[in-house]
Amino acid sequence: MIKTRRVEVFREDKWSEIEFTELKVGDIFRMFEPTGESVTGIEGETEWICTSDPFHINGVLAVNAEPVKKK
Repeated sequence: MIKTRRVEVFREDKWSEIEFTELKVGDIFRMFEPTGESVTGIEGETEWICTSDPFHINGVLAVNAEPVKKK
């Protein structure tokens, strides 16, 4: 059994779990490892904004995304 990351999207002022395939351009999202740990970027970021819809690359589903800038 393949363990997958959990994905949450911020819509209507709350975080909701969705399937990765449901992400859309403009969505703010975060991901969690199967162990529950947050997926973090190089500079510690944990939230991203989609700049593409999901696509396949080498058999793996991916999106283009940029870190959300914290205020």
